[in-house]
Amino acid sequence: NYRLSALIHTIAAGAAVTLTATNASTYPFGGQGFYCDNLSGTLTVNNPILPTFSTTKDNVGGLVGSMTGKAKLNVNGNITINVGTSGSTAGGFVGKMEDGATLKISGSTITVQQVSAAIVNGSCVGTLVGEATNPTFTFENASIAAGTTTGYHLNGRLVGGLVGKLTYSNVAPLSVLPIVGLTLQGHNCGGLFGELYNGTAFSLSYESETALADVTFSGYDSGSGGGLVGYYRSTAAGASFSAANVRTNLIVNNQRFTMVGGFIANADKASGSGDTSFTFENAKASLTSGSTADCLGGFIGTVGGGGNTYVTMTGCTVENCAPSANISNLGGM
Repeated sequence: NYRLSALIHTIAAGAAVTLTATNASTYPFGGQGFYCDNLSGTLTVNNPILPTFSTTKDNVGGLVGSMTGKAKLNVNGNITINVGTSGSTAGGFVGKMEDGATLKISGSTITVQQVSAAIVNGSCVGTLVGEATNPTFTFENASIAAGTTTGYHLNGRLVGGLVGKLTYSNVAPLSVLPIVGLTLQGHNCGGLFGELYNGTAFSLSYESETALADVTFSGYDSGSGGGLVGYYRSTAAGASFSAANVRTNLIVNNQRFTMVGGFIANADKASGSGDTSFTFENAKASLTSGSTADCLGGFIGTVGGGGNTYVTMTGCTVENCAPSANISNLGGM
């Protein structure tokens, strides 16, 4: 029953460590993060190789469990992600990033075999991070690829292709990577973010057409499945979401989501006072659904109340909106 612990338990603020470690052990890993459980300083990992995970911990990450303060994680080289916990929240790289932490990935093909966590309230799963608040992501020659798996690549409750649950209020745009070919199962699922709590002008905009998410979902009762975001909520007056020259392709298997959208499934009421807005420009959505959703839309499944909500669309196309089951409320846009 022996399980490996982290190579380093804690890297304190101000400390900087570089690791190039080859895992030759046959024992499974039972901690939070294989290279470091708790990171507050700077950690650089070259050519990472992960062990088999067999842990019951919360906030589990392939490399780092939790990042606090102004922590920085630099990852260089290809990596295969196969991370699972019977606890709550898991990320392929980091379990949980607190406000202000930075993740930089360079020269890496990220092959996702699986990231999974217990299906309990508040449990978050993402290829990069389970749960993150105002992170900084930097990518240099990095991409995400689907590994071979007999189950789901990402499996939990709040499940995102990049981040399970993201809270964001930074002025600077968040860098993202396209998600292509991954299969997700969860309560709230998004091609990029399972849940997004937005307090800024959140923008996913490109100069030319970019296929940002091409994903397949299965869900649980009463959840939300969106091509980019499963569940969205604005947290400040005037918060907005925009996407330009973005393409999504979403396939929903025959399990029930209450709300399905080609870009956003559930745009819930603003918790901050005032208006909120959504702007789509030269965006394209393709949606094939076997879900018996209450609400299904080519771009947005449903928009909740609470303040005024404005949706602006310019040069947008729903290339496919093909439900294969009865939908209570079906809209092309």
